[in-house]
Amino acid sequence: MPVLGWAPDVFWKASIRELFAAIEGYNKAHGLGDDDNAITEDDHVELRRLVEQYG
Repeated sequence: MPVLGWAPDVFWKASIRELFAAIEGYNKAHGLGDDDNAITEDDHVELRRLVEQYG
């Protein structure tokens, strides 16, 4: 993963949680991605509906 500076073996050994944490950290460090405050009440309502529908 060139953006993170990971060698291929590090990338392939990483768990999905480690990968997402690294990407989130990279995004925050570079001012990218959504701000936590950008999540609206409508987003929470939609998420609850999807969880009820699909588990």
